[in-house]
Amino acid sequence: MPHTRTAVEEIGPYIRFNNRLWVSSWGTLTPKEGSWSRVLLVNPKTGEPRKTEVEITWGKPGELRVYESHRKQPTYKYEDVGLYVVPVTDKDFTVMMRGQGEAKKLAAQVAATLKSEGYGAQEARGFAADVAEDVNFHSLARVLGGQSPDTSASYSSIASTLDYGIFEAAFFGLFLAMQFKDGATAKVIKEAVLAEENKFRRQEQAQKYHMRAASGGLRSSVLRIASELPKGDETRRRILQAVSGMGDALPLNVGDILVSSWGYDQTNIDYYEVVQATVKTVVIRRLEDKVVKRGQTDDWVMPIKGKFKGAPMRKKIKEWRGKPMVDISSYASAYFWDGLPKAQTNPMFGH
Repeated sequence: MPHTRTAVEEIGPYIRFNNRLWVSSWGTLTPKEGSWSRVLLVNPKTGEPRKTEVEITWGKPGELRVYESHRKQPTYKYEDVGLYVVPVTDKDFTVMMRGQGEAKKLAAQVAATLKSEGYGAQEARGFAADVAEDVNFHSLARVLGGQSPDTSASYSSIASTLDYGIFEAAFFGLFLAMQFKDGATAKVIKEAVLAEENKFRRQEQAQKYHMRAASGGLRSSVLRIASELPKGDETRRRILQAVSGMGDALPLNVGDILVSSWGYDQTNIDYYEVVQATVKTVVIRRLEDKVVKRGQTDDWVMPIKGKFKGAPMRKKIKEWRGKPMVDISSYASAYFWDGLPKAQTNPMFGH
């Protein structure tokens, strides 16, 4: 049985069941027994949502029911809700490699030195392993194995020139292997880079959706208490000073982006940027947005940071499930944006 997770609070957008990765249509999930959500199937190659959408109902801890039809509603185990990230694609890897000009130049220099001294692909692999070890990319060093040859080229100086970056060292090894036409070693290094980048993305996702939520809820509660005290009060000053050590000193900060989803019989998405912030209030401005994906009935939109439209609005900061939010109108509220594109009804269907 897969590792399962139980939760009752709003979390990140990803979930895996039936050996497939899905993303919430609403941007977040609330795995509380009896509640329901809509999720879209994620394309494993591009990382983008597909048109396939199903409705899920949360059951007992670790289980959910998928509505496929009136008669077909299978139950699945789910794993690691909210912690899944879209895996790094070959396209991502190619983009990463293009930015490694320094590593490529160093690899060509070292390859010329090794070849002039009579060494081949095996010794080059050992040299790459020592560079990886020197920058503390231990998992790559173990996979590469071998030992650096007795050469005038210095692996420690290579590591220093690359500023001890683990990806820079990995791409140095990749380019070095390519100089010796060693496809097997190049493949090993590529797999190590993808695994490490995926690990970083998972860690970032976990921190974003769990650590932020935990500290954010406590921080906003403490700030609410402080805001009720007189401005010159010594207790207020001490509370605000203590809270500054917990992270951001305000519930919302200048530069934060909020998102509002609203509409009757259609979905509209509006983005707002915080341009001024205090303990109790923020001044926000609506942002222009751009369509990043078109579907049959929906368009997926992202905000254009800094490109405003409309007048500034001062709003009182409220709290929902331990997180800050503001009311835009009687029918719309805005919440902290999670960085993901949001789906709105396209013009052909009412937007």
